[in-house]
Amino acid sequence: MAKRKTPAANKQRSPAAAPALSQAIDRFQSIIRLTADFYWETDSEHRFLEIIYGPKYVSTRAPRSHIGKTRWEVPSSRPDAAGWAAHKATLDDHIAFHDFEFTRIGGGGRERHYVISGEPVFDAHGRFRGYRGIGRDVTDRKRDEQLLKLEHTVARILSEADSPEQALKAAMRAVCEAESWDCGRYFRADEDSSVLRFGEFWCVPEDAIENFIAKSRDIVYRPGAGVSGKVWQSGQPLWVADIHTDPRAQRLVFSLESGIHCAFGFPVKAEGKTLGVLAFSSREIRQPDERLLQAVVAIGSQIGQFLKRSYAEEALRENEERFQAMFSQAAAGMALVDPAGRFILVNQRLGEILGYARDDMLGKTITDLSHPEDAHVTDDLRRQLSAGEVPKFSREKRYLHRDGSTVWVGLTVSLVRAPDGTPRYEIAVFEDITERKHAERLLHLEQMVARSVAEAASAPGKALKDVIHAVCEVQGWECGRYFHVDDVAGVLRFDEFWSVPGQAMERLISITREYVYRQGVGLLGEVWQSGQPLWVADTRAGPGAQPTDLLIEAGMRSAFVFPVKSEGKLIGVLALASSKIRQPDDRLLQSIHVIGGQIGQFLQRKRAEEALRQSEERFRILTQMSSDFFWETDLEHRFTDVVLGPRYSPTRMKHEPVGRTPWEIPSVKPDAAGWAALKARMEEHVPFRDFELARATADGVMRYFSVSGEPRFATDGAFVGYRGIGRDVTELVNARERITSLAYSDALTGLANRTSLGPALEHAVNVSRRQERKLALMFLDLDGFKQINDAHGHDIGDRLLIEAAGRLRTCLRSGDLVARLGGDEFVVLLEQVMGPGDVETVARKLLHEMARPYALIAGGELRISASIGVSLFPDDAGDPRALMKHADTAMYCAKQCGGNCYRVFSDGDGEIGENRNPTVV
Repeated sequence: MAKRKTPAANKQRSPAAAPALSQAIDRFQSIIRLTADFYWETDSEHRFLEIIYGPKYVSTRAPRSHIGKTRWEVPSSRPDAAGWAAHKATLDDHIAFHDFEFTRIGGGGRERHYVISGEPVFDAHGRFRGYRGIGRDVTDRKRDEQLLKLEHTVARILSEADSPEQALKAAMRAVCEAESWDCGRYFRADEDSSVLRFGEFWCVPEDAIENFIAKSRDIVYRPGAGVSGKVWQSGQPLWVADIHTDPRAQRLVFSLESGIHCAFGFPVKAEGKTLGVLAFSSREIRQPDERLLQAVVAIGSQIGQFLKRSYAEEALRENEERFQAMFSQAAAGMALVDPAGRFILVNQRLGEILGYARDDMLGKTITDLSHPEDAHVTDDLRRQLSAGEVPKFSREKRYLHRDGSTVWVGLTVSLVRAPDGTPRYEIAVFEDITERKHAERLLHLEQMVARSVAEAASAPGKALKDVIHAVCEVQGWECGRYFHVDDVAGVLRFDEFWSVPGQAMERLISITREYVYRQGVGLLGEVWQSGQPLWVADTRAGPGAQPTDLLIEAGMRSAFVFPVKSEGKLIGVLALASSKIRQPDDRLLQSIHVIGGQIGQFLQRKRAEEALRQSEERFRILTQMSSDFFWETDLEHRFTDVVLGPRYSPTRMKHEPVGRTPWEIPSVKPDAAGWAALKARMEEHVPFRDFELARATADGVMRYFSVSGEPRFATDGAFVGYRGIGRDVTELVNARERITSLAYSDALTGLANRTSLGPALEHAVNVSRRQERKLALMFLDLDGFKQINDAHGHDIGDRLLIEAAGRLRTCLRSGDLVARLGGDEFVVLLEQVMGPGDVETVARKLLHEMARPYALIAGGELRISASIGVSLFPDDAGDPRALMKHADTAMYCAKQCGGNCYRVFSDGDGEIGENRNPTVV
C-alpha cells in the first residue's frame, strides 16, 4: 500500500514517537486490507484529498483528476441528480453514513459498482475538517444478482408458457434484453439428418438484424461446424468475441453484411442429452463473460426440461389422435428372436431403450445385451415356452445400455410356431421400467434441483421425496410435506413427505395424512388461494389456524409454504417446517419460484407420460382386435412406420417398406394403371377402402393384402400423410381364384377355355396397340385325331389330348396363352413378337412336337400331325374378331394342303398369300 503523506508526516518526529507512528500505520494498512478495497479522505468542502487502494484491489492511486473534486463532480451513471443531492445533504449535516452505492464507467466501457461508508472528521477544537471512510467494489456481487434474476425470469417464463415456441421466443428475449444482445436463435437437433436446423428467434426491430434472421432460416449446422455446431458437438457453451478474426466461427456472408461481430452459444439439455443450441449475436466485439457462461448451464437445463415435457405432451396428443382414429403402434420396444436367442428384427424403440441402431442389434443374442447377473434368468422360462408348457411369460430383467449403464425392462415373450408345431421365432416386448426402478438424488438447492429433475429417470414419488429432502437438508428445515390439488373434490390432499427421525415427526405425518385442506383455510389453503409463498417466522405468534396448531404440537416454530406450478397453474403446495424461529429469507423466497416450477414441470411430465402409456396400451389392444397391421406415410406417401399386430403371423417381405412409397415396392398386383389410380386418389387427400395388392415374400410365396387408409392433417389443417390398416387376404384371394379357374379353364387339359380366350385376346390387343407392338394368333387342329378316337376309344383320345396340350406348353414361353376351343382345336396367343419370322419358328416347333409318336397303347405307338393357321396384329388384322377369323381361314388352308403344315394369312388378292408355300414336317 502506498504510504499516506500528511502535513504531520513532514515535521520532525522525536525518536520515541517513530515506533508508535510506524505501528499505527501498520494497523491502518491491515484494517484496509481486511475490510475494504480502498480508503478515502475529503476536505471540509467534500473535495477529495486522497484515495488509497488496498492490495487485493489495485495497488495504485486514483487518477489525479479526482483529487480536488467532489464525488458528484466525477462522471457516474448512478445515482441520478436527486440521489447525489440527498448524499450531499447528509455530508453537509456532518453525520456518518453507511453503504452508499454509486456506479462509474470503467475501462472498456463497462460499469463498476461501489459501496462506500464514511464519518466526519473534526479537529481538536471541534471544527469540521472533512470526511474519511472506506469503499468496496461490489461489481461481482451485482453481476451475480443480475444473472440470478435472469435465471428466475427464464424459469417463470417456462412455467407460464403455453407452447415451446412461445417459451423459446420469450426466453431469448429475456436474455437479449438483460444482457444487451441483438438477437437470439434456437437451432433444434435433427437426429435423423444429424444436423441442427433453425427453429425459433427473437431480435431487435432493425433491418440489418431482421435480414440476418431471415437468411438464418435455411442454414443447417453439422456437428463441429461453426459456433452452434461446436456447442452441439461438445455439449459446452462457446463464446467468440469477433467472428471476423476467430477461426472457430463460420464467416458467413450474410453475418458479415449484417455487421455481426460477437457470437455466443450454449446447449439446451434434458436428461443429459442435447436437444438444441441457443445462439446469441451482437454487432459489438464483446469479451467472454465467465459468469454468464456459468449461468447459462442452468438456463439451458431449465429450457431443456421444459422442451422435454412439451415433447412428451405432444406425443400424447398425437397418440390420442391415433386412438380416436382406431390405429396404433407399439410404444414399447419389440423384437423377433429366433430359437437360438438371436435378434432377427427389432423396432426403433428397442434401439432407443438400449442405445443401439436397429441394424447393430441384428444377429446379437439376448445374452449379449443382458446384464451379467441377469443373463440367464429367462432361460428356463424360454424352455417352458418352447415346450408348450406356458403360452407366454413376463419377467422384469436388467439389460446393458450401449454406454454401459443398466436398463430395467419389463419383458413379455410369446412364441410363433410353424405349421408343423416347431418354434419359428419369439415375439418379445420390452417396456422400459428404469424410471420405476431407479430414483436419483437431487444435489443442490436451486440449480441442482433444476438439473436433477431434468436429467433424472426416477419414479414421481421417490424423486419428489428426494427433492423435499434436498430442500430441507440444504436450507436446514426439519420437515417437508407435499400436498397435491384434487380438482374433483376441490381440496388439497397429502401426497409425500421427508422429515428427520423422531416420534413428534411421525405423529405429525400420521395426522397430516388424514387431513384435507380447502382454499383459504390455514397456511396451505392461503397459499393455494393466493398462488404466492407464505413465511411464518413464529407459529406461536400466528392466528392459531388448524395446520399451525399441528406444527406447534410437533414442536415446529417456523413454517414456509410455497406453490408448485406447471404452465402457470397451481398443482400442489410444499410445506416446510423448523423447530427454530427463522426470519424470512429473501433469496430463498426468490429461488423458490424456480424450485416450485421445476417440481411442477417434473410432476406434470410424469402425468403426461403415464397418460401416454395408458393411451398406447388401449390403442394396442384395439388394433390387435381389428387388423393384421397398421401403417403410416409422410406427406410424400413414403412409409414411415409399419406395425404388425400379434394376431397376424408376420412374414418378412423381400423389400422393407419404410422410406418407400407403396408403388415403389415390387409387386405382382395391381399393374401400373392400378397404382396410378391409387396415387391419384392419395394426391386428392381422400380416404380409400379395400385396395388389393399382391407381393412375394422372401421365400417366394405370394401374399395378398387388402389395405384401407385415410389422410392425416396437422392442427393447422396442413396435410401430413396417410395412416391405415391392412389385412392378409391371401386365403380369400386363392379361394376366389380357384372358383374363377373352374369357370375359365378346360376341365380335361387344364388349359384356358373358350370363355377365357375372349377377354385375354381383347386385353392383349389393347396392350399391343398401346405399346405399338405385334402379336400373333395361331389356330391349331390335330390331323388324324378323329380316326384314333374312333379306333381306340375316348379314354385313349382324352389321354392323347392331354399329352398334346402338355407338348404345346413346353414349346412356348410361360406368358404365352394356350387355349382349347373344344375337340381337337387349340389356339396359341403370342405377344411381343418381332415379325412373321419369329412366328414361323414357333410354328415349326409346334408341328415337330405334334408329329412325335405317342406311346399310349400297349405294344405300339400312335401318330398324328397338326395344321396351323397364323394371323398377325396389326399386319393383317386390326381387332380380335378379325384375328380369329383370319387365323381360322389360314388353318383351313393348311388342312387343304394335306395337313402337317402351317399357313400365314395374307390380305392380298386372296385370303392366303401365294408367296408363302406350305411347310411340311
